[in-house]
Amino acid sequence: MYRYGKWTYDPRGLTLRLDGLTFEVDLEDMTDSAQMLDWIFQVFAATGDEKDICDFLWALEEILDPQSNYCSNGFGKAADPRKLAIGR
Repeated sequence: MYRYGKWTYDPRGLTLRLDGLTFEVDLEDMTDSAQMLDWIFQVFAATGDEKDICDFLWALEEILDPQSNYCSNGFGKAADPRKLAIGR
């Protein structure tokens, strides 16, 4: 298990779970940049907390490296989160 603020990353289930809320993000759903962006705004709507959102982005950066794998040079890309995720 890895911690990012109140977020817990489970590499076996490939999920991020926010403490205190029954909110879980399945990283396997993030197979392209649009799906990742959708999750970012779902987290924003669910939490409304700047720190939780920043910690979520920090987790995505470390786990999936979005800049390299999802949106480099301003172009959307498809990616396989299972192959990218740390702690697999």
